[in-house]
Amino acid sequence: MKKYIKVILVILGVSLVLVIGANYYAKLQLKKALSEVSAKNDFSYETLDVNVLLGKVSIDNVNFKSKSFELESPSIKVKGFGYWSYITSKDISVSTLQIDAPKLKVIKGAEKDTVTSAKNHSFKGDISIGNIKTSNGYLDVINEGDEKNISIKLSNINFKSFKTSQEILKNGLPFNYESLSGSLDSVYVKMNFYQDLKVQSIKIEDNNFNVNNLSITPKYERAEFQNVIPYEKDLITLNVPELKLNNLKIDTLNDELSLKTPSIVVVNADCNIYRDKTHTDDVRIKPMYSEMLRNLNFGLDINALQIQSSKLVYEERAEGTKKIGKVLLENLNATIKDINNTSKNDGGKLTTANISTNFMGTSQLNVNWQFDINNLNDTFNIKGEAKQVSADAMNMFFVPAVNVKAIGTLNELYFNYSGDKNDALGDMRIDYSTFKVEVLRKDGSSKNRLLSGIVNLFLDNNEKDGRVTKQDVSVTRDKTKSFWNYFWLCIRNGALQSLTKS
Repeated sequence: MKKYIKVILVILGVSLVLVIGANYYAKLQLKKALSEVSAKNDFSYETLDVNVLLGKVSIDNVNFKSKSFELESPSIKVKGFGYWSYITSKDISVSTLQIDAPKLKVIKGAEKDTVTSAKNHSFKGDISIGNIKTSNGYLDVINEGDEKNISIKLSNINFKSFKTSQEILKNGLPFNYESLSGSLDSVYVKMNFYQDLKVQSIKIEDNNFNVNNLSITPKYERAEFQNVIPYEKDLITLNVPELKLNNLKIDTLNDELSLKTPSIVVVNADCNIYRDKTHTDDVRIKPMYSEMLRNLNFGLDINALQIQSSKLVYEERAEGTKKIGKVLLENLNATIKDINNTSKNDGGKLTTANISTNFMGTSQLNVNWQFDINNLNDTFNIKGEAKQVSADAMNMFFVPAVNVKAIGTLNELYFNYSGDKNDALGDMRIDYSTFKVEVLRKDGSSKNRLLSGIVNLFLDNNEKDGRVTKQDVSVTRDKTKSFWNYFWLCIRNGALQSLTKS
């Protein structure tokens, strides 16, 4: 019995020595690796604990600074560290990485350093982590001048199956992951000099993002905004109580960042767009939507974008009258399919938009619009119908914007136009009741009888009910204007040619 006890004690003693030795060796190797980081960056920590048997590592009071990245954390813990893979191949394999209360800062535009450059990175192995967890953290993205571009409270975040390597570091996204869960609060993004984007909270579960209370807010009031812009520019105010991005995958494609989702759902959005036409014209060429999507500096693949029960108001301060005309779209519902700029090699698919809304609160408007993102001529087709467009509805825009008052009703209006970035050709049919117009005086308060009489001489309805169809209506695009100005020219030209005498 004594002999067996001695053998057991010897085995236990040898094991203890081996564990102590392994602990000492592992700690020595980790200290060496951390020293290499310290040699190239401003890096410090207070304590380092290693437990080889349990595969645990903990580092307290971590402070790291480089040219482009900073991290502070009171505690970083590792579970399931694969010592053998690290010793034999310098690969890091971890089951869980827990970063407590991290303060992360990314310096935008800073010179690349060992954190962001795969070429200069001293670590040559692969990194594989089952779960990366953070809680009660903050992320700031700033300019070199210490101005915040992005600020996010990281309530809790969990990356599953996180991987990176020398090859992955060369991509637009320097890591891969299987899924993302957690929650973010108090999101702030500086969109530009004029507007900010804010989000109250984001809940994430297995790559499904539920965004609550997203808003785009101007930094200036309307009058002040005109003093800080160099030319005509839209002032946008947007509130979205609920936004869902389902199964959002952030990845890389051809060394570029790629965003892919089967569906985005926008609920109860309220958008106001204001433009002052008395300001200096912006005479730069405006790209079509297909060109803008085609030339994004990242990949985008959205199977379907759904807009539900939303509202859009466009307000325009007219150049001549300086009054504000309004276009109102209520109960706006739209489904836009195949927003995709990543399928260039397989011919791509047509991007289609089916839109239904209450136009000016009284008329039902339905629009079907399609275009090919990959077509370099930016071909498109847009067709639709509007019913029971009253004079009061039209005058909300016509009277302030062009000093013209309509009388009567457009019972039905159908349009169908096909074109490209240069020209469009289409058809229009109008069913009207006692339709005529009054040209107003400059003050907008009374009718200019002479001009009204001349204009109505050219109207082809003689104040009677009627229906007219006009085919092959041609439109030449003003390339210094947006697509919506192009669409307006199609409707305007069609209406003028339909309602006036040949």
